[in-house]
Amino acid sequence: MKSSKALYLPDAAGFWRRFSAFVVDCLIVALLGLLIGMALHDWLASIGGYARLVGFVVAVAYFGVLDSNLLKGQTLGKWMFGISVRSASGAYVALPVALLRAAIVATPWMLNGAPIPTAVLFSVVGMLVSALIFGLAVGSVYWFVANRRTHQMLHDLALRTYVVRNKANPFKPAPVNNKHWLAVAAIFVVSMLVPVFTGSLAKTEMFSELLRVQKLVSDIPDVSMASVSFGTTDDFAQQASFNTVSVSAVVTKKQFMTEGYARDVAQYVISNSSEAASRDKIYSMVSYGYDMGIASSWQRTGIWLNIAR
Repeated sequence: MKSSKALYLPDAAGFWRRFSAFVVDCLIVALLGLLIGMALHDWLASIGGYARLVGFVVAVAYFGVLDSNLLKGQTLGKWMFGISVRSASGAYVALPVALLRAAIVATPWMLNGAPIPTAVLFSVVGMLVSALIFGLAVGSVYWFVANRRTHQMLHDLALRTYVVRNKANPFKPAPVNNKHWLAVAAIFVVSMLVPVFTGSLAKTEMFSELLRVQKLVSDIPDVSMASVSFGTTDDFAQQASFNTVSVSAVVTKKQFMTEGYARDVAQYVISNSSEAASRDKIYSMVSYGYDMGIASSWQRTGIWLNIAR
């Protein structure tokens, strides 16, 4: 940027001011999620993991619309702490830019905990998912802490936006230090390599069996997601240790929230897995509810069964 055309913005918002505003906004978005959940509980439960997409849309709409020029770049949290989002020219940002900015922030938030099949996480696609969850999140936090000149995060740098104090001395946006780009690049590389190193675990006989049984349970009609694990449980009353298998099934209809259904799932696992059948006990849990990322609500019922040999 040539000095003759240098632009000046209000002073960049500091760490605690911006962090506090974000906490307030997260609480507001969570409240919106709870209200939506109360109104659409059964529908959200019926769509399973896609409920996270609903939460993503709500979060992007809240931050995108309020951070745009439509409302002077201020969410309710930013309004409380006297800060706003501006472009490099000092103007409020257009709605499409603000929505894209919010989507970049919300992506790792929504993907972290989403019902992504375990097998996918150890594939090439898993490398991209890992980069979006950990690389984008950790990289953004790194920029926020290390970039003391402007406190811009990755979404700000990508779209040339700033979060500034509304009443403060002006400052001239300065270029960021290249060493920070190298650090963030390293963060992304490490995050993408995590599935490569952990992928060897998926090749072990025990883990392969877990993935197979998990898929079997997931394929049961009206089950949207499942998890299976092998382990041990100590019974201090009997001074004994038992080899166990745990299975969890998320159902899309409330009528399956019974111990009888949990028992049927347990018997299905035992009948289709010699490893599970060789264990001493099985715990089967059935869950009904939703997780939007911004809010969740669950009902659960479970039962312990001895495995007859």
